[in-house]
Amino acid sequence: MDNHLLPITRYFLTELEFSPMEFRSIVLKFPKIFSHSLFKVKHVVGYFRYELGMNASQVKRILFQAPQVVSLNTDDTLVGKVNFIQDAFKLRHQDHDNDGDSDSDSDDNDDLSSDYGAFSRSRRLDNIRKVITGMPTLLLCSIENNLKPKAEYLLEEFGGDELELRQTVLTLPTLLGYSLEKRIKPRMARIAEVGIEPIKITTGITMTEDNFAKWLENQRLRVENGGRLTSNKPTFSRSIYGNADHFDEEIDEPNYQPLDAIILSEKNRDNNTTQVGTGR
Repeated sequence: MDNHLLPITRYFLTELEFSPMEFRSIVLKFPKIFSHSLFKVKHVVGYFRYELGMNASQVKRILFQAPQVVSLNTDDTLVGKVNFIQDAFKLRHQDHDNDGDSDSDSDDNDDLSSDYGAFSRSRRLDNIRKVITGMPTLLLCSIENNLKPKAEYLLEEFGGDELELRQTVLTLPTLLGYSLEKRIKPRMARIAEVGIEPIKITTGITMTEDNFAKWLENQRLRVENGGRLTSNKPTFSRSIYGNADHFDEEIDEPNYQPLDAIILSEKNRDNNTTQVGTGR
């Protein structure tokens, strides 16, 4: 208890500034958190803070929604998944700078170069920070069985357009949380049949089946009318919570709410630990 339970509890409540209710939710999701040392937990937090440049709120979001990340090997599994997500979904910025390198012997120039290099590196990590904080449970997914098939399929559907793939993932990181076979492929196929641009999947993926059918029909009529709005435009909910049966079995239900709102919504819900699988 003195080596694990109490130090980890104090760390989450004082240094990470989780509320008791938030920490309770974390423990219910992942009781095995106490089987890891405080050093291990801090090592993972340090990677997010200092290697990926995340702020405290972003780190809290990841730990709250995917506390299982503390069990990942930082130097191998965690870094490998982050690098794969960046490469597979084309999230690295394409600007080629010198990262602050300078041939000047001036101390002032060296300082400016160092500052610019740090800024440039941070900017290059903007995309991966946005995706991971938008869908923290991606870090719990299998690369071969989950992330890679989705990346390959989406890139093919976008006709090899890496910029459009990147924009789609940045617009809706939770897209990657849906089942490839049960949700993404069927919706993409129906969007293609109507003849609208593939990036519209960021809108269509979140709807219930009935609302998706109505939205798709409206899109079809717009295409036939040269892009003009029709009078029977349906209303629909952009909520992603009514379709949990089509979320990837490997991923928790995504949530964009603030932590305090999440806590309130979970007070009367069974908080059994989510077991992460490797299925598609």
